[in-house]
Amino acid sequence: MLCRLRSPYPSLLAPKDVFGPLGHRLGKLTYGLYVYHILGLQFGGMLVGWLQGHHWVEAQTAVRVSQSVVSFALTVAVAAISYRFFESFFLRMKDKMSRVKSRPVRDSLA
Repeated sequence: MLCRLRSPYPSLLAPKDVFGPLGHRLGKLTYGLYVYHILGLQFGGMLVGWLQGHHWVEAQTAVRVSQSVVSFALTVAVAAISYRFFESFFLRMKDKMSRVKSRPVRDSLA
């Protein structure tokens, strides 16, 4: 998303400072956002279409804005649920599986 640029003020470009805790949380959800965005778009479009059919959303601009907001909210919700109950399990397992026990190194020159 953002690359670290050379600056005389590097702390101004640090993502955690720019985006705060919300940016940090969304950073953890990026894979889920990528995977589930198409579902969010589809269901968001269906929901807004249903609301438009019931005359709750009339203007075309309001339809597009509400579809974007609803789709983003649904995508973030599904990504958060996926991270909590699915991805975090594998992330914890990654830490357990990545440890490599090595034996002591012998001095081969002696």
